[in-house]
Amino acid sequence: MRRPKPYVVGLIVVGLLLGGWLLGRRLMAVVFGGIERWCGEQLLAIANDHLGPRLDFKSLDYQRPTTVWLYDLTLTSGDVTFIRADSVRVEFAQVPRPGRPIVISEVALERPVVRLIEQHDGSLAGFRGFVASEGGRVLPDGGSTRLSDVLAIKEILIAAGSLSYEPLDGPHMRLSPLSFHCRQAPGTAEAGWYALEAQLKLDPVARLDIDAFLNVDTAELKLSDLRLATILRPSTYEVFTPQIQAILRRHEIQGTLSLRASGLVPLRDPKRSALDLNWDLTDGRVTFGEYVLPLEALRLAIRLDGGDLNVSNATIKALGGTMELTGSLALDGPDAGRFEIAGHGEGLRLEQTIRTPSGAEPKYAGEIRFSTEATGMLGDLSGTLVGQGDVSVRDGRLRIIRVFDKLLAAGGLSSKKRAGADRGSLNFELAGDRVHLTEVHVVGGSIGVRGRGEIFYDGRLNLRFTAGPLERLDRGILKDIGKLFSTVTGQLVNYQVSGTLKEPIFAVRAFGIGGAKAATQPKE
Repeated sequence: MRRPKPYVVGLIVVGLLLGGWLLGRRLMAVVFGGIERWCGEQLLAIANDHLGPRLDFKSLDYQRPTTVWLYDLTLTSGDVTFIRADSVRVEFAQVPRPGRPIVISEVALERPVVRLIEQHDGSLAGFRGFVASEGGRVLPDGGSTRLSDVLAIKEILIAAGSLSYEPLDGPHMRLSPLSFHCRQAPGTAEAGWYALEAQLKLDPVARLDIDAFLNVDTAELKLSDLRLATILRPSTYEVFTPQIQAILRRHEIQGTLSLRASGLVPLRDPKRSALDLNWDLTDGRVTFGEYVLPLEALRLAIRLDGGDLNVSNATIKALGGTMELTGSLALDGPDAGRFEIAGHGEGLRLEQTIRTPSGAEPKYAGEIRFSTEATGMLGDLSGTLVGQGDVSVRDGRLRIIRVFDKLLAAGGLSSKKRAGADRGSLNFELAGDRVHLTEVHVVGGSIGVRGRGEIFYDGRLNLRFTAGPLERLDRGILKDIGKLFSTVTGQLVNYQVSGTLKEPIFAVRAFGIGGAKAATQPKE
């Protein structure tokens, strides 16, 4: 028998190898092509069960053994694409096999773009009904869309992302680039719960750090610690919404803000949240036209419990002094809008609230002390506001308060002659649409004013004062001002004051000391 020649044997071997390789490649393509289709079908089933918008991607690439790439991913509502990403890498916790749920352990998005597009009804395109269902289901083919079956997230990555807010009118807001890193922390074995650590950086404007637990089945978020730090400066305003930008620019708001929060947030019903929040603002500044409020430091402790907001302590260092406030506000339920507030302050310098040109004298000055408490309904202040308090000032210049400036000037002392020596005190009660001034004492130089009356919230006045020269000026504490009226050297005059705060109207009547019968109308 003739042996085949060696080159023939070689050709046969090469042919078998080539055929086997082609057949194996074909079989591999069939097998892995089937897995690609399976993975794509399962991912779309999960999305369709839990999302209102439509999820699409142009292509899927399965890279053995546990990696899938989705390219040109979009979320669309109607004809509006409001979320897209160049690519999304999905890592499975185990090799995907038809007949059992896929389990996602990691998601990474490359250059995602999120558009918050305002609609005419005030909603954002795509986000109304974004979550379509709470549960999920086991599919006939062995797959599952129950989140506790399909999610074992260990890490979520966002690289070079951007967020834009597009109102119906006004400039768009854009945050870019954004990065986000969220990873599972150890120690959570209960189904549905994941321990998360996340960081969000937007240099140099903001940084957010979160330590939390999330239940993907019940949508409950337990915040162990949330820390937010942000800088408010004119150069950073553009990262905020147009509405917020307008407020920040109008009032030239500046400062370094930090927030810490902990507690429970039911994501499907945030009104039931139970949170402790602590705010700190340093080197702050807020302006109101020609007036300014410099804030050296503000510390605010807030408890949000269901529908109630409680301020257990607010400490403000400003205007050279300190203020402390406490209060509460009902956010939900039949008493929504009801508030209570109490506070006091001392050492507050009035002249620091006005922007005065260099070298110019401020139009008012003085050191303020106050205490107050009030309660009412935010939607009906004129019908529900009640409260009381007291205010005192020393080393003052009160010519901005036209009523007192005119009364003191009537005694022959102009604001220039008083040279910053005004001082006074008043007690008040809040009732309905007005403030009752139950006791007022003001001293400027050797002229004293005392009285009572009403100031309406629309600016109307109904005041009654007695004014006249004092025999001596007690330099003691403010509570003794009332005693200064025990002796007089001249005529006391009764004034009935009406009109408004801006344009007070005086009616004058002399009364019997030393036989005087008339008095002169206060002059400007």
